[in-house]
Amino acid sequence: MSTASESKKPLEVMPRDQLEKHLIEFIKSHNVCVIATAKDNIPRATALEYEAEGTTLYMMVGQGRKTENMRANPQISADIHDPLHGWMTVKGIQITAQAKLLTDSDPEYPGAWKNYNKANADKEGWDIPPKGRTLFVIEPQKIELIETALKEKGYKMQQVWEA
Repeated sequence: MSTASESKKPLEVMPRDQLEKHLIEFIKSHNVCVIATAKDNIPRATALEYEAEGTTLYMMVGQGRKTENMRANPQISADIHDPLHGWMTVKGIQITAQAKLLTDSDPEYPGAWKNYNKANADKEGWDIPPKGRTLFVIEPQKIELIETALKEKGYKMQQVWEA
């Protein structure tokens, strides 16, 4: 007779393609992340609205401390998470990335604007990228997922995706 601990299968790492699809669905189901930047050993965390294309995030910002920090140190961290309603609802991602700052003089700006502006694409005048603004483009190097409900599906609750 086997015991409960002997019959339990060890939890698995989610296959990469399934994990990437899961992450993209999670990213698309949200529209705000917290970006952490640092300059001169002074950290700053800022909540920003984003649009996503796959795992890439696009944000429009003005000229502030976070932009200044990214110019000095483009290595950033971003967090997206669900509200917590008990232990089995823990779900969030931690993104490690090198941020790109694009201005209207960058050749990549019009394409990034199109990805950022999907929600307004049908509004007159919104198809033209604005002058004098900065777009943040966050292309993840690594995404760390924690999701307690994955255990019920046979997966480890912590999963890591790397580009």
